[in-house]
Amino acid sequence: MTTIVELPDHADTLRYRIQVQRALPQDDIRITVPVTALVHTRDNDPAALQQSIRAALNVFVPAEWMFSRIERGGDAVGYERIQLSATTRVKSGENYDLAERARRSSREGLTLGLPRVDYALSPDKIDEVVGALRTDILRRVGTHIDHFGKETGRTWRIGDIAFGFDDVAEYGTARTGKGAYRDIDNLPSSPDEQGPTGGLAGAERIKLVASVTLRATPDVSSAQD
Repeated sequence: MTTIVELPDHADTLRYRIQVQRALPQDDIRITVPVTALVHTRDNDPAALQQSIRAALNVFVPAEWMFSRIERGGDAVGYERIQLSATTRVKSGENYDLAERARRSSREGLTLGLPRVDYALSPDKIDEVVGALRTDILRRVGTHIDHFGKETGRTWRIGDIAFGFDDVAEYGTARTGKGAYRDIDNLPSSPDEQGPTGGLAGAERIKLVASVTLRATPDVSSAQD
């Protein structure tokens, strides 16, 4: 945690920044694989085609697959070529020998291409982490208010907190939609981030910076005097 305290413009104001971060194990991955199907024009049954493609994909990696970028075009006389991308998110333990598994899952008229793996945390997980970091900042500000009160002999309150405040992004990070930053490159895993039996796993760090303004509560007794 990094705290930067700026000199106040007024005696009744304190401004500073707080940085909090959390490293999370990459316990799941997103796999995308291109699919090419060659279909006879008389076999125009979308449900049967989808079932056939899902069967091949589940031999490759058993999971819930989603289809996108579906393109249809002519091929040889009497045949149509259908191309699409299939995507799923699975546990990182499935990340082995993917190219060969895709090749073995292919069959005549249905080809699974070279799979691509995305190691980034899911958007839902990032939202959950950023929410927890915001709560962490609020708790720390409450502690700071007590500390500053003891040091200055004054009573402080929150004037403003701007989450996601940062001047310059660090090299190797990318800004999320929630105002936080996440590592683009994987961090090495620690023993605590590995499974109960150990194993190879990466980690991703999420960082959130907040700009905090505290206001001093007016001294009522002094004002009356």
